[in-house]
Amino acid sequence: MRRGCVASYDEQSKFVKIREDSRLKILAGRRVVLLGIGHPEMGDDAAGHELARRLQEQGFRGAIAAGNVPENYLGPVLALRPEVILIADAVEMGKTPGAWALLDGADLAAGSLSTHDASLSLLMDYLTKENGARGARGARCYLLGIQAKSRAGGEGISPEVEETVAGLAGLLEGIVLRG
Repeated sequence: MRRGCVASYDEQSKFVKIREDSRLKILAGRRVVLLGIGHPEMGDDAAGHELARRLQEQGFRGAIAAGNVPENYLGPVLALRPEVILIADAVEMGKTPGAWALLDGADLAAGSLSTHDASLSLLMDYLTKENGARGARGARCYLLGIQAKSRAGGEGISPEVEETVAGLAGLLEGIVLRG
């Protein structure tokens, strides 16, 4: 794993590898919001949106499926006063489709991956600062990036990304709903 990358999906063994000091551990018992981003009709670009939708179905009230307009959901995110904000989105990491990583702002600033929207780091900065200004001291914002296979219009989510979305939904459900 790269520096700053706190968790990743090992596409060879199909297991989640989490460092001992993983920030995923801090999700348990914390107010978490997952903002799922992605165009629902553009193939794997829908990964983040679909992950949030599935968590909503599982009863996670902190999941927001924002589609391709996350700026329309900043108020609802901040109203929940989260301690941790996860932004789920399709990314280009140069990995196998379906690979995923939990990244912080330093990874975005280093230019080690690309997203479909260059303003994602601005969104993360804004949410972190505004959330802190509203009293959520020490609140953190992370990108849960999922390697896309195709973002072609009219296609559904690829099987590789579908498997990852389902696995992450189960993993996150276990952490944020059950602690």
